[in-house]
Formats: sequence, C-alpha cells, structure tokens
Amino acid sequence: MSRRWLRYLLAALLGGITGLALCHGVLPLGLQLAGYGSYMALDFYLDRFCWVSVVLMALGGLGVARAKHTLEAVKAFSFGGLLAGAGVVALGLDHAPRLLAAGGLLGWLYGLPAGLLLQAVLSGLPGGRAVATAPNGIGAAGATCAGASGAGDPTADTSRRDAGDDDYVI
Repeated sequence: MSRRWLRYLLAALLGGITGLALCHGVLPLGLQLAGYGSYMALDFYLDRFCWVSVVLMALGGLGVARAKHTLEAVKAFSFGGLLAGAGVVALGLDHAPRLLAAGGLLGWLYGLPAGLLLQAVLSGLPGGRAVATAPNGIGAAGATCAGASGAGDPTADTSRRDAGDDDYVI
C-alpha cells in the first residue's frame, strides 16, 4: 500500500496552517505597515474570511506535493499565496486596486519561502522524492543527475583530484 496519501494530507494540513498564519499575522501586519489601518481592526475585518485563505493555501500545498521540481513547488505555493492574499483582502476590506495589489503582494512574498520550506519537509517523507532544483537536471550541489562526478567513468582523470592543484576542475 502506498503512503502517498500521507504526503498529500500533510501538504494540505501544513498549507492550511500557513494560510491561517497569512490571514491572522502577515496580512494585518503588512497592511498596517503600509498605512491601511490598525492591526486589530484589520485582523477583525479579515477574520471572517480566513477560511478562504486556509482553503487556497491548502490547495497550494497540494500543488507542492505534486510538483516534481523545487521551482514548480515554489510557483504553486506562491500563486496560492497571491490568490489567498488578494482574495481575503477583496472579501474582507475593499476592492480598491491598491489594497488588492498589497494583499496579493504580501501573500506572494509569504508563499515564496514557505513553498521552499514545505518542499523540503515533504521531500524527506517516505515515498517522497529527492527533487532537482531546476527542470534541466542540475542538482543542489551543481552536479548533473547523469553522474558528472566521474566515479563510474574509467576514462576520467582522477589522479590530480586530491593532489592539491587548485586549477583542477571536476
């Protein structure tokens, strides 16, 4: 039996918790710093529509669970944050373009690092897959997935690798 459902459940749960934090912490604080009102008043008005943020960020978490690459995961989660921020501000406050842009920008900026963290958490689960940082196959250490280290290549010149030569490039 596959444990993939556990990965999707955890992704949706953590995405929903992130949406809750977006609605109760990030949006009121960011809008207060932008001069749109007090923190308590903004939190009061946005509180009624917090479920929108939770659902949209949970869907973004499911997008992270389905992503094959870290870049796709970040795109999915930050897009969910953009929709959640703009949606909650539109429903709770006003449809003014500056408010919508501020809410969407705050949600997008909050979704970028949160998507990276969620991808890192989900890649360590059983059934999770190690993810390349880009669709071209270049991994985090800079080596390609095709084995650029030369370990299995009998023609690779590894004699100078540990000799202390700084000009040797692997």
